[in-house]
Amino acid sequence: TETVTVDKTQDSDFLVSLSALSSASSLTTMTAMPLDIVLVLDQSGSMEDDFDGSNTKQAAMKAAVDNFIDAIYESSMQDGAGGVYHTLGIVTYGGSSSTLQSRGNIETGYQNYIDAIDDLPNSPSGSTNTGAGMSTANNMLPAATEGRKSIVVLFTDGVPTTSSSFSNSVANNAISAANTMKTTKNATV
Repeated sequence: TETVTVDKTQDSDFLVSLSALSSASSLTTMTAMPLDIVLVLDQSGSMEDDFDGSNTKQAAMKAAVDNFIDAIYESSMQDGAGGVYHTLGIVTYGGSSSTLQSRGNIETGYQNYIDAIDDLPNSPSGSTNTGAGMSTANNMLPAATEGRKSIVVLFTDGVPTTSSSFSNSVANNAISAANTMKTTKNATV
């Protein structure tokens, strides 16, 4: 049963009320999904370049990553009472890659993650070996787990290189690592 009522008030305004009655009801519930997140951060020499006239690409990336970590932490703290927790790991790469922060619980490691980002050099150096960074991220991700989702976020400003020009092998390695994470670990890259 459905009833619609329209009443005219002063001048040309109308008040509308709608009521509905149904013998069936629909209930939708939402639950938070715990996330396993790996950030892959470009630390090549071009990150020292000017971004917007007042910041370098490195400074802009550090601010963006700090905001991202804050958002993950706040989400985890809101959901934490229900037993949902997110993990975070951070990989850096230039000519090679390394683990800046091992994957761990964002609630207990929050300040360590923020400090690690703040301690990144203002003047990074090296090539843009994205393939190495993505390979390290793949090694950091856990196996696909029911009820958890893996996410990899790549922060980069440039072209995959081994020196200063585009490298097919570096690009192919990055694509291969991303594909492996998607197919074997059910990750979103």
